[in-house]
Amino acid sequence: MPITKAARVHRIHVITGSLLLWMTLGTYLDGWAHTHVVSTEESFLTPWHGVLYSGWLGAAAWIYLHRDLPGYRLGLKGAIAFGLGGIFDFAWHTAFGIEVDMEALISPPHLLLVTSHLVMIATPLLAAWGSEMPRRVGWREFTPAALSLVAGVALVSFITPYGSPFNDHVPSVVFAEGTFAAETRFRLAQEDGVLTFWVCTLIYVLPLLAVLRRWRPPFGTATLVIGLSAVGVMVVDPLLLGAPVLALPGIAAGLFADVLVAKLDPGPERRRSLLAFGALTPLPIVALSLLAIELEWGLGWGVNFVTGSMAIASLVGVGLALALTVPERREVAA
Repeated sequence: MPITKAARVHRIHVITGSLLLWMTLGTYLDGWAHTHVVSTEESFLTPWHGVLYSGWLGAAAWIYLHRDLPGYRLGLKGAIAFGLGGIFDFAWHTAFGIEVDMEALISPPHLLLVTSHLVMIATPLLAAWGSEMPRRVGWREFTPAALSLVAGVALVSFITPYGSPFNDHVPSVVFAEGTFAAETRFRLAQEDGVLTFWVCTLIYVLPLLAVLRRWRPPFGTATLVIGLSAVGVMVVDPLLLGAPVLALPGIAAGLFADVLVAKLDPGPERRRSLLAFGALTPLPIVALSLLAIELEWGLGWGVNFVTGSMAIASLVGVGLALALTVPERREVAA
């Protein structure tokens, strides 16, 4: 019995998702090697990179061959960006050395690799989203989308272990009273600092994006939303009382967001403007907060933590904007 066109396309999507999952497994294998395999020096030519980059090459070639399918051209752009990210990573290592621990998770070239990897991973999910697939589906129909979801969430979890409850037992007595308490204090402080910029982007940018889907608020709205919160937190926390310099970045960031609203006019019909608002609004929150700390106490973070934190906050803002601007589809049969 000849294979129908729909079955052939479905098989293409399954293979795409499988190759991308292989690429994600290679990422985990490389991460495991960095923490478990003792090596005197770093090298690009490792078995772990072989798994990762063979997955990338296979997925990139497969996506290119089927670039005319819905969602595949965006995946091809992600594959190209991943290759450029590898070159950027090599140049970054040459300039600033090999990152370890938290720095490896948030360095800008690694964030570019992860972001482009996520764009590739989205390929089968976007194809399924734009199809006539009914709302109620079985595993056979949903397999390509499921592969995308599994690989995507796994990759985000890989790059954000500091926000996971599954890999640390910090609340335990071992950390509270044992020898780990002193040894891990600085690492936990780093994790807390990076996670702060994830959370603040959710707290401040998500409500503004939601409002912009319905209204264009008057100038000053964002300044009040972000600025008053910054002043309130500074006043309430006894550790920060007397350090008003930390409230100024919130006021300035709110003013910057109001200027973006006035200049970009972001809204549901202006998707690119809304994405730009999501990407740009968190940047002064991070940059000015770190500048205030530098001026008042001196900053203990290096280039990877500063640039990586800004990149992370911007990516979270873009992700929120994307989630709020997913095009609606017409109803299909259940």
